[in-house]
Amino acid sequence: MKSKLIAQFRSKFRKNGIGGIYGVSLASFAFAQSPAGSPAQAPSSLPSLLPLVLILAVFYFILIRPQKKQMKQQQAMINSLKKGDDIVTSGGVHGKVSALKGKEIELEIAPNTRILLSKQAVARMLTDTGSESVPDQETQK
Repeated sequence: MKSKLIAQFRSKFRKNGIGGIYGVSLASFAFAQSPAGSPAQAPSSLPSLLPLVLILAVFYFILIRPQKKQMKQQQAMINSLKKGDDIVTSGGVHGKVSALKGKEIELEIAPNTRILLSKQAVARMLTDTGSESVPDQETQK
């Protein structure tokens, strides 16, 4: 009976342009099933999902978590700004905070020269010695 069905598969594959080794392998896979009396077991999807879960975990610990920590530090630094602080903006402008107005700051960049900036434009705060108060990425690790 199986050989008769295999012959039918082969003839169908040859008619459709698929023949030779492909027709034999597909037909043999069609009959490589468990016997009719035994229950068929579905393959587990856990081994196929494990690499994906591991990749997501690596991305979380290498990229997402440090970025969130850096964002919290930046926000804490922006919230702690006060009048008289020396800062550097994300555009590279150095100046001294002369006033805080809600979500904006007034920055004195030269005597009698003031500009109005968004607080989010502040990149880092400078200490009295002129060095950065926010540590570099390498020193945080």
